[in-house]
Amino acid sequence: RFSENFKRINDKIGETKARLGITSDITVMGATKTVSAEIIKYARSQGLTDAGENRVQELNEKFAEGAYDGMKLHFVGRLQTNKVKYLAEKNCDILIQSLDSISLAKEIEKRYSAGAGGAELRRRRRKRRRKCRRYRRFFRLDFGL
Repeated sequence: RFSENFKRINDKIGETKARLGITSDITVMGATKTVSAEIIKYARSQGLTDAGENRVQELNEKFAEGAYDGMKLHFVGRLQTNKVKYLAEKNCDILIQSLDSISLAKEIEKRYSAGAGGAELRRRRRKRRRKCRRYRRFFRLDFGL
């Protein structure tokens, strides 16, 4: 059933792109919440290239089983600051779709810069410290943080 639905969705996207004259690529992302690793592997074999998960614990379990091998991974739920370390230790690119606080952004930067190139990021951060303070003030004023 998945392969039929996936083909139908891709056909509709193709028809709509042709009708509207859209030339850019459109990516279908499969939400993998409460879906087993076997189903994700099957979806990958049918051509699904992007997967989105919203729970860090489930992502860890499925990642360990190899469900996301060769896929682009998105984190689509609200991310708690204390869970960033579990995403960073995966040593792969995970697109975090929801960023809702400065403290979360700092934690993400800290965890991901600790890996390859971390020293270079820290040096650049020191050079931009004054500029960042201005942006933080702007962010707090405009967004009420």
